[in-house]
Amino acid sequence: MPQEVVMTTSPSGDSSILLHDLHNSSHVQTFRQCITTKGGVALTNSKSEFLAAQLDKGVVHVYSWGKDSVGTKMILPEKIRCLQMSPSAMWCAGGSDSGKLFLWEVPRR
Repeated sequence: MPQEVVMTTSPSGDSSILLHDLHNSSHVQTFRQCITTKGGVALTNSKSEFLAAQLDKGVVHVYSWGKDSVGTKMILPEKIRCLQMSPSAMWCAGGSDSGKLFLWEVPRR
């Protein structure tokens, strides 16, 4: 049976995303180098990776489950404030404060 987890983020503090077991609240994993905002995280279609928009710069980090450091950095011309996957998990959209919309096709793995 897959483990059910809760992901917590903080726009300040230790610059990390934390995973905790849903049933006993034990620590499962920490993803480092990440300061994100509410709505700044999106799961990919494979559910083995997730994207996290960085609060302080125009960068989106791609993390893989089981690895605590950034796998890929996507550099953007401005800060992304929110990320959302499409229902089909084929597209990821990111919105900026200026009203621009960024759209990525997410490869199926």
